[in-house]
Amino acid sequence: MADIIPIHQKRTFSLEEARAVLPIVRRITERSSDSYRMVRTRLDAVRRDPSECVRFEERLHDIVVDWVESMRRLGCEARGLWIVDFDRGDGFYCWKYPEEDIMYFHDYDGGFSARIPLESLNPVQEEEVL
Repeated sequence: MADIIPIHQKRTFSLEEARAVLPIVRRITERSSDSYRMVRTRLDAVRRDPSECVRFEERLHDIVVDWVESMRRLGCEARGLWIVDFDRGDGFYCWKYPEEDIMYFHDYDGGFSARIPLESLNPVQEEEVL
């Protein structure tokens, strides 16, 4: 029987829970990224037509807004284009498309540029994270 994933809730994740949700996050993100890339290519092709540009720019905006909302419904936080944070109570597990797994952590004050590989944490931090 499949696990039930709660939606529409801000939540904290253990590493195991974040990894359980990751396939859904990845699938949604991949679909959104592919759509974004396709629309962006079409936008680049019509740059001389302002009305067409506006239409494609609005579509790009809608793709990102829909993706952010999907992440929020799963209890995750979209932190940048195709970057997802999973709150663990004292910081975030951090994932960026197309990474295969959740391999990074950063505290609440840090961001994507401050993320630390999980395997490089000292033993005390690792116990806290894992």
